[in-house]
Amino acid sequence: MSHTPTLQLKLTSNNNLVFSSIRATSEGSTDEENCQAGHMKTGDGQCQSCTEGTYGTDGLQCLFCPDSSTSVQEATSISQCICLANHYKNSDKCQPCPATSLSDQGATSFVECKCPKDRYMKNEQCHDCPGGGTTSVQGATSVAECRCPADHYLENETCKTCPDGQKSEPGSTSLSDCKQSESSLTPGFYNKIQNSTAFLR
Repeated sequence: MSHTPTLQLKLTSNNNLVFSSIRATSEGSTDEENCQAGHMKTGDGQCQSCTEGTYGTDGLQCLFCPDSSTSVQEATSISQCICLANHYKNSDKCQPCPATSLSDQGATSFVECKCPKDRYMKNEQCHDCPGGGTTSVQGATSVAECRCPADHYLENETCKTCPDGQKSEPGSTSLSDCKQSESSLTPGFYNKIQNSTAFLR
């Protein structure tokens, strides 16, 4: 003998109202007919896929992913909720990356937040490279990755200018990289060039 399913409205522990289909057994009791995980029971008793940004564990309801996270369609567990771009997973929450830094969708740790080019990470914040310095790629984690412009050198997290008459290549990291410019040598006089001398006629 077949029994026609009826619908029952239930209040869940987190105060969500969901529909479930029930049917009477031969003994007069009821037996729930759930959908597969990743689906929910609609008001007319049909099974409907959980949409992106939700998940369903019991075949009765679809729950929203935590703030700043999303999921694929028909996700079956909260573990399938991943952080949106420019966020990272911290415990069970998605936290925003520091201002101006970037991360791909699904980042699972802070180290995946990358500062843009010409900036570097310090104390969990992005800072400009000093003195017009640059970086070759995004994601610098130290000022040491910043390259000072030509005729400067990096010292104590600052791009300092070479002494008068001296030049340096971009990316110089010490005063010793500053070399005497030949155009600054005065004819008829000895000029010191890094512990050596030259005489111009």
